[in-house]
Amino acid sequence: KDDTPLQAIKWTDEAKAHPVCKAILKAIGSGAEGRDLHKKFGSPPYGWPQDAVDGALMALHNAGDVSVRYSGEAVSAGNLDQTKIKKAEFRQVTRVISAREKLALCALFQSAGVAAKSSDDLESKSREFIDAMLGLASHAGGEAPLPPSPNTQSILDMRNHAGNERLGRLLEQESELKSLAKQWRELGELAEKRLPNWKTLDRMLRHATDLPGVDEIRSSAEGVRANRLLLDTTDHISVLVKKCAELLRASVTLVHGELKTTYQQQMTSLTQSDVWGKLGTDKHASVLSSNGITEVAAIKVGTDEELIRTLNSTSLSSWADKSAALPGRFSAALAQAGKLLEPKLQQVRLTSGTLKTPEDVKQWLSEQERKLLEKLKVGPVIIS
Repeated sequence: KDDTPLQAIKWTDEAKAHPVCKAILKAIGSGAEGRDLHKKFGSPPYGWPQDAVDGALMALHNAGDVSVRYSGEAVSAGNLDQTKIKKAEFRQVTRVISAREKLALCALFQSAGVAAKSSDDLESKSREFIDAMLGLASHAGGEAPLPPSPNTQSILDMRNHAGNERLGRLLEQESELKSLAKQWRELGELAEKRLPNWKTLDRMLRHATDLPGVDEIRSSAEGVRANRLLLDTTDHISVLVKKCAELLRASVTLVHGELKTTYQQQMTSLTQSDVWGKLGTDKHASVLSSNGITEVAAIKVGTDEELIRTLNSTSLSSWADKSAALPGRFSAALAQAGKLLEPKLQQVRLTSGTLKTPEDVKQWLSEQERKLLEKLKVGPVIIS
């Protein structure tokens, strides 16, 4: 609000006390369009220039003495220009905001988290307050399982008013607005607290598809969703999360234990075999690795987040698949170890020569026999 908008023409009193403004204000009465005011004051007995009429209207608007609507929307002080005046609708503002009411407005604004003091531009603060209330409402509800978002039409309607008219309407609803701000803030804080738990339950239920007892938990969760009870005075979700976590924790611990037992049994069988014992220990690791055999790692399921991370990494069905695959992997490792122990074939090339007598044949055969028998001491031979 500008208390002295006519300083440029050396008028330091209130705008509405200026003779031109006083006449225009009287003509506005309960409402008048800019074009009608132009016509009235541009004709006898006034004959005033349009710029003078427009200047007076803008001064009255800036001073808070008139409210303006353009294209159905309120125009705030300082945002009225000559291009809008012709089609704008003007009304006298008879509402005066007292010092006590300014303090009440500041308290109202602060209830929605908008810092304000009585010396501030309270119309500007009222816009911040409306935005803040809409923000609180947006967090107080939403899609299921949240309750429906609060009806904010009455808040939105405040945007259709400006200046003291808007401030007066806010004061009329002060008690209700404060109550709504408190209620919506509390619901928003509760939603912020419970939504993560709901998401945790949803993730757990995806991993607990076929577990005994999970149908009851899923049915209860669907009831919360269908009836939008997430922000109910009773916390329905925490107990469901606890029950589902207990089912999953017991199940994953069981299947992990079965995998570990299978691994230990297969490893004992492998290490006790003669073939594995003959294979050098330096080759054990590579044979196990090449067959996808690794020691069963410990799992973390102490907290709900650790439990979900473990299941995301390996689902319940995957643990059973791992156990079923181990015997085949260990059999393949044993077979590979056996192949590594087989001596390598030695290639032997027989010597050539010209044989003329039976003695030459006997001598040649004796020499080849000696070579072959010597090689057989090392392993199988192939003659080329």
